Amino acid sequence: EYIQMSGRAGRRGKDDRGLVILMMDERMDPPVAKNMLHGQSDSLDSAFHLSYAMILNLMRVEGAEPESLIQSSFAQFQNDRALPALEAKAAEIERARDAVVIKDESEVDEYVKLKDGLDAMIRERRIATNTPTYAVPFLQPGRLVRVCTKAPSIAGLSDDDDASIKIPVPGTEPGEEDVVWGMITAFERIGGGSKSGKAAYGVDVLVRTRENRDTKVPSISKSKGDRFEFVQADLDAEDTEPRVIRVPLEQLDVMSSIRVYLPKDLHPREARDRCISSVGEVLKRFPEGIPILDAEKDMKIDSENFAKLIKRIETIKGMMKKHPITESEQFEAQLEAHAEKRKLSIALKDAKRAAKDAAGLIKRNELKQMRRVLKRLGHTSAEGVVQTKGRVACELASVDELVTTELIFNGMFKEVDEKMLVALVSCLVWREKSRDTAKLSEEAAEVFSRLKDVARKVGKQMVECKMGVDIEEYVEGFRCELMEIMLAWCNGNKFADIMKMTELFEGSIVRAIRRVEEVLRQLSDACRVIGETDLQEKFQSASELVRRDIVFVASLFL
Repeated sequence: EYIQMSGRAGRRGKDDRGLVILMMDERMDPPVAKNMLHGQSDSLDSAFHLSYAMILNLMRVEGAEPESLIQSSFAQFQNDRALPALEAKAAEIERARDAVVIKDESEVDEYVKLKDGLDAMIRERRIATNTPTYAVPFLQPGRLVRVCTKAPSIAGLSDDDDASIKIPVPGTEPGEEDVVWGMITAFERIGGGSKSGKAAYGVDVLVRTRENRDTKVPSISKSKGDRFEFVQADLDAEDTEPRVIRVPLEQLDVMSSIRVYLPKDLHPREARDRCISSVGEVLKRFPEGIPILDAEKDMKIDSENFAKLIKRIETIKGMMKKHPITESEQFEAQLEAHAEKRKLSIALKDAKRAAKDAAGLIKRNELKQMRRVLKRLGHTSAEGVVQTKGRVACELASVDELVTTELIFNGMFKEVDEKMLVALVSCLVWREKSRDTAKLSEEAAEVFSRLKDVARKVGKQMVECKMGVDIEEYVEGFRCELMEIMLAWCNGNKFADIMKMTELFEGSIVRAIRRVEEVLRQLSDACRVIGETDLQEKFQSASELVRRDIVFVASLFL
């Protein structure tokens, strides 16, 4: 607020200084006021990004190349200026890595490689045992389960993804350093199963927890699992409390063949304490390990590859137990030093990669991938010549060029009437998530479903071209909240009546309607470029249908 006021204080070209009077409604400490008045300004960073329309327009101009535009951008200037600092950072990390000394480093490396291999195999085993077909029949309330303290990735992790090395806990098997025992209270199917063929399940597990002490995790989190860390069931400390935490099915490690009594109401603290004490009692009764469900006999996982995987896991566990490094008095310190060195090695690799990227053209890989997408979708030829599709996409600056162009060429805009056409365009314009649950008519729902199919097709092409796009997230970016509103607007309803249909702000609706009209004009121009006169007239007629009433007045004061 102060920056905005002070930037406008005084008359330009007449006053040497301006006067700002800021009325304070709360106490401000002197250091805060000093920093506000005399502190450094916010850094100015480039927001340069590539778009498909930008690339196509540059490819159409003889002698103009996207690389030339990138090279002359402010983002490239900032990138070049940051190069010396990046190289110095890489050198500093390399010195820190070389300063880490590990006793018997070769033996520690051998042990860590065994541990990495064991972790990868355990992840494979979890994928098999947590398949809903095998796991869901055993998710009864009261069953004891061993839960991973963090949700494991289904895909195998590489050294670049996780530099940590779990320090073996006395009395535990290798591979059991990051698991705790708990009790299933309920489970629920939470999605999937329609198109992917794989259902997703959430499992409510009673585990002993404490407040997460990791400063990297925000105190206000979407997930209870992020706010609390799991601890062993028999750790009865003052700062722990049994809580019911929902975890994905993939986070279960193994399920026990033992079930204990579970009361119907777990809201009272006493009930949860009794249940978690039962888990602790079971742990004491089975010091050699709680009996677990046999994957082949109980869960009926009849696979030769799975049986071989279990044998390999047991073999590696045996090798780790007999490894000579485990007899070292400094075993834990050696593993911690190795983890630190590996962490620095990964940081060094990232720093060198950043320095290498800064030494060249920014967004080089992104440009290459986007060109590949344009070629696959038929916007450009193999020689880089802009085709008819590309000429259409050049005219679309306010919406997703690729999806909108596909809608033109697959005939979807021709098939719907003018009012539904306007509603369809609103899905391309409106990208904000809202609390309103859109209730669509059968026709509107069918049109929106077809739009999502087209977006999914484009998203798959992006993924195949190695662009960092999540297909479902990309598809969900197209929203349908304005479809019924735009249909009502095209039917001649007053703006006041329109606002009764939604909880969105008036300004948001006005901006959206004006943007829809703007996109309709762009689509009309795009059809003119390729000679589609009928579709051009249809877009013009739809634009005139939208352009009316208070939304398009030049000023509310006239």
